[in-house]
Amino acid sequence: MSQMQIVWLIAVIAFGILEAVTFQFISIWFAGGALLAMIASLLGAGVLVESIVFIASTIALLLLTRPFVKKLAK
Repeated sequence: MSQMQIVWLIAVIAFGILEAVTFQFISIWFAGGALLAMIASLLGAGVLVESIVFIASTIALLLLTRPFVKKLAK
């Protein structure tokens, strides 16, 4: 594993733990974005591409799933 793959794995774990502790559905999207960035890293993407994947996928996950999660939370 490369250094960035380890960084993304740590981010996935940290965001997952934070979500489990808070139960606020705040960091789950960051965990998903970090997971997708780690996959990009495994496929050989550079740090810039990984960062773009992280940001774009986090925003996309937030926009696509937030209304559904709000309904479930009620």
